[in-house]
Amino acid sequence: MIVEGAGAFTRRAEPFLQAGVWLEAPEAVRRARADARDNGAFAAWWPVWAEQEAFHLEVQETPARATVTLLTG
Repeated sequence: MIVEGAGAFTRRAEPFLQAGVWLEAPEAVRRARADARDNGAFAAWWPVWAEQEAFHLEVQETPARATVTLLTG
């Protein structure tokens, strides 16, 4: 089973996972993809989510703990 999302690969969940895959893309690319997917409906929330995500990733050290890292652009 694949579980997706910035909060899916936490320290608490790690014992139950076989691998952690981190997909890295520039913020502008990520935002453009999200806006296209959601027709811009959540664009106003992006700054709030970005701040929450940054805090989460700092605490969880998710990118550093990933088994595989893929860089996209």
